[in-house]
Amino acid sequence: KGEHGKGQERHSQDGKDCRRNNKKGKDRNGEHRYGKHDGDYRNSQSCKGENLESEERQDTGARLTMLLEVKKVSAGYGGGPNILNHASLRIERGTTYCIIGPNGAGKSTLLKTICGLLPPRSGTIELKGESIGGLRPDQILARGICYVPQDRSLFPDMSVSENLLMGGYTLRDRKKLAERMDAVFAMFPILGERRSQRARTMSGGQQQMLAMGRALLLDPEV
Repeated sequence: KGEHGKGQERHSQDGKDCRRNNKKGKDRNGEHRYGKHDGDYRNSQSCKGENLESEERQDTGARLTMLLEVKKVSAGYGGGPNILNHASLRIERGTTYCIIGPNGAGKSTLLKTICGLLPPRSGTIELKGESIGGLRPDQILARGICYVPQDRSLFPDMSVSENLLMGGYTLRDRKKLAERMDAVFAMFPILGERRSQRARTMSGGQQQMLAMGRALLLDPEV
């Protein structure tokens, strides 16, 4: 009786359903705390706080797993108007994304800004939590972001193998470079068959394969 009285006293002082308290784990109606009155506990002020904290932890965890995050970035060309206006996106590791929009919507501008070919006028760009906005293209490339332009930008008078070697110039380990080239040839067998052929003599589709292979040679993060 004494213990039950103490529990009632604490309950009357606090005035909150969440603080029903006695040693046997029952409220004053005799119901277990996590039985009939479970909904009451969740709806009380203190339990709402716990739920909000849980949601904040989940959001923080999600942010930590983001590979690339663009936050309210604006960018444009020269002294002209903004092509991008407060553009934002999140890229998770191991996923594939497609940016869709009409001509002039800013798709290429967004990619060029991420890769450092255009400086952002405002906003931030983060790779694995590290700011890369404003870095040179070679610095961003070294951090693991590759860009394959629409026009392919190959070295037309160089062979397939030479174009791949140029793409892997940042790799100091020659053995690893050779292994990466073999992996590209396995992915695009036609490139292996024509490794000595000049890039400009290949079809448009084959040149696009070479451009993709050259980027994949570095095993980029993005």
